[in-house]
Amino acid sequence: MKKINIVKNVLFTLFSVLFFAFALTLYIQSFENKIESSSKIKFDEKYVIYIILAICCLIVSIYNFVIEAKG
Repeated sequence: MKKINIVKNVLFTLFSVLFFAFALTLYIQSFENKIESSSKIKFDEKYVIYIILAICCLIVSIYNFVIEAKG
C-alpha cells in the first residue's frame, strides 16, 4: 500500500512540474512588443494565473511526497 502512495505522489509531482513548464512556455510565447506605439513589453496576464496554480500544485505535491516518505 505504501508503494502505491509513493507512486501516486511521484506522478502528481511530475504532473505539477510539467504543468508549470507548460504554463511558463505559454507565458513566454505570449510576448508582444509594440514598437510603433511605444517601447513597452506586454505579456498575456492569464498565464500568470496558470503559473501560480502550477506552483501551488507543485508545493502541495512535494509536501505530500515528503510526508509520505517520512511516514
